[in-house]
Amino acid sequence: MTKATPQTKTKTKTDTRKTCTTCRKKFQPAHRATKTCSEECKKGRRNKDSKNATRSKRQPKPLQMSNAFIQLLLRHAKQAGTVQIVQGITTEELLELRTMHKLQLRANSTSASAFGDFQFSHIYPVKGQKHIGKFAPVNLVIASAGLNRSFKNTHLGGGSYIHFTEKNSKWDILALMDDKAIMELMIECITRPVWDAFAKVAKLLPSTRQAHLDTLGKHLDCSNPEHAEYLKVVNNPKTSTQDLKALVEAMTGKELFQVSTHCYVSKMVVLIIETQRMSAYRPELLPVLNVLEQVQQMSSHFAHDDFNITEFDEGLFFDILHGKPVTTTTMEVLNDFLVDSLTTIYDTSATLPTFGPRPIDSYSSARLADYHALFAVSRITEENGSAASTDFWDELQLAA
Repeated sequence: MTKATPQTKTKTKTDTRKTCTTCRKKFQPAHRATKTCSEECKKGRRNKDSKNATRSKRQPKPLQMSNAFIQLLLRHAKQAGTVQIVQGITTEELLELRTMHKLQLRANSTSASAFGDFQFSHIYPVKGQKHIGKFAPVNLVIASAGLNRSFKNTHLGGGSYIHFTEKNSKWDILALMDDKAIMELMIECITRPVWDAFAKVAKLLPSTRQAHLDTLGKHLDCSNPEHAEYLKVVNNPKTSTQDLKALVEAMTGKELFQVSTHCYVSKMVVLIIETQRMSAYRPELLPVLNVLEQVQQMSSHFAHDDFNITEFDEGLFFDILHGKPVTTTTMEVLNDFLVDSLTTIYDTSATLPTFGPRPIDSYSSARLADYHALFAVSRITEENGSAASTDFWDELQLAA
């Protein structure tokens, strides 16, 4: 009987090769600490490490302190006495504030008032209440400067604020702080990533005035007697931006192209834009927006112009945008405003020479009076529990 020969186990050879950190090829290292396959790769790795060690971090772009939007943030922070009014704001909200600011500038471009006819108005006020109103889109409305001044520290409801228990003295503005220090504290409160993401999209530039001053600073020489008169103009704070533009053209010999900022925006257009924007935060404002758009549409159709809203009616919508609840009574008042406005538009257009769409019988005073009756019926139906449409155009078709 023969004995079976025992089988010997074959050992698997371990791969001791390494991957070169420069060229990524496999190689057999002479020592465990070796990281490159050749002297050439070793030299390349050394140069790469040297560059990484000396490369400085990218510095954020310097703040354009003269920019109108930055000056807007500074004014409201100083008014509140704290930069905490922007705490928790997002990049999208900063861009929305920028859009609101552009609307304000366009609306004020034809204003005779030095401070403009439109201002940022707080829903929850900055001062005069228990808490501090935030500088956020949900708490702000572009509104009439006169109405904003008379509104003062009133709060009708809603808005956004810093609760008095959440107030942090870390974000307070101190008396010795200059504008740059306040802005740096504000960016710290906003957080640098949020501000950088906003600045990348917004591309904040120096003001036109500052841009002209920077250009003149490069061309004017204090030691040149011929520039003495020019320097007097530059150093005079009363010198207008247009005068500085003319001086730059004289110094450089080039005519500067500048897009005009003058663009008439009526009170009605501002009101519609702001009601539409605020309806994203308060859906109950959609019927209010519908009323405004109907009046504006008819005014554009017949009068070929924006509706000239009265100060009294503007005050009604001002209160609604500033937190006044949209109740059944409010809708009754709005429907009266709708009918009265459409009647006024029709009566006014009837006395003017026709140059476009002619008034039609559907908008006559009699039909508008019928609408009054229809609305009264729909209100009774609604009170009885049945659904009823309060849209003007639907009811007008029923009357026809």
